[in-house]
Amino acid sequence: YVVNECGFGSDLGAEKYLDLVMRTSGLIPSVAVLVTSVRSLTMQGSGSLVAGLPHLEKHVRNLQGFGVNVVVAINHFPDDAKADLQAVA
Repeated sequence: YVVNECGFGSDLGAEKYLDLVMRTSGLIPSVAVLVTSVRSLTMQGSGSLVAGLPHLEKHVRNLQGFGVNVVVAINHFPDDAKADLQAVA
């Protein structure tokens, strides 16, 4: 197995990785793991978690466009509300 961290966002690190590194290495990824958090989605939604969820959806669609399976991992923090974690899930 090869695991590689490609940076922030499907529109930056992952796209460069999948377009450039994969083409030259010949490796084909089986899955892309997209890491998010309640905190980051709330910030992206200008203080609203619900308003931030479309950002996550867009990143998932971006990765799916490369033909890879996508797993969303939720980075959990002690102050995250259970309801917020469930909303992201």
